[in-house]
Amino acid sequence: PELITEGVARDVIRLVQSARKSADLDVSDRIVVSLTPVNGQAELPSAVESYLDRITRETLADALSATSLSDAEYTELVDIQDASYSLALRRA
Repeated sequence: PELITEGVARDVIRLVQSARKSADLDVSDRIVVSLTPVNGQAELPSAVESYLDRITRETLADALSATSLSDAEYTELVDIQDASYSLALRRA
């Protein structure tokens, strides 16, 4: 179970880095990330909560939350553990 949790966290890091690239943000830009459940789920995957410090550190995110960003610069739909999420980010 620990390896699965770490794998999900790494996948989230990859998704955020990919979104950062698609949004044409500079690699050194600090960002704010929103990962909002699309299918009525109430919370983030437990792996995100368990590895929150690592995810924010490796993606240069000042914050990562499950509430949507009204002023997002980039948004895309992503799948994590068979669930759909709206991944949004903006410069901090």
